[in-house]
Amino acid sequence: MARLIMTKQSVIDGIYKDYRKYGIEKSRIEKAVDFAEQDGFSYSNMNTGIRLSLSRALGVSELFSLEDAAAFCEISVDEVREGIKGGKNIISFMLEYDKEHPTVPKELIELREGEQ
Repeated sequence: MARLIMTKQSVIDGIYKDYRKYGIEKSRIEKAVDFAEQDGFSYSNMNTGIRLSLSRALGVSELFSLEDAAAFCEISVDEVREGIKGGKNIISFMLEYDKEHPTVPKELIELREGEQ
């Protein structure tokens, strides 16, 4: 299966499409992407990180694949598979991994806290 190449605009547009119904302004997403870009995060990582932050802040369900988790944690899919053995879900794994190995820019954490 061919994977789409993410661009800055595709990240912004995709997140906005999913979260505008919750009142999230496009400028808020653009700011978070700009901060993540300045910190050197990949578009895949920032897409997953922003989606995770917003879903948790708003209390909405968001689905993440093994590939999403691997991009977010900057590890291999096999390492994610190993990490979720024993019934741990992907979101819990990503949050626990991020506590030990921070991958989310502080501005995304502020975005999450600011939306609560």
